[in-house]
Amino acid sequence: MTRFLIRLAEDPELLAEFRVAPERLAKEARLTPAELRLLVRGDSDQVRGALARKAAVRG
Repeated sequence: MTRFLIRLAEDPELLAEFRVAPERLAKEARLTPAELRLLVRGDSDQVRGALARKAAVRG
């Protein structure tokens, strides 16, 4: 999810496309359904929390 977020931040066209077709782009980026829900909701605190939890698991 981190790489996908970076791509969205760097590419305004990709971000615009995500707003129109999030499911397709999420599938291409191999996001989980839960990750897609987080991004579509747009709650940055929840996204940060999910990223932190994922990083903690990876250690």
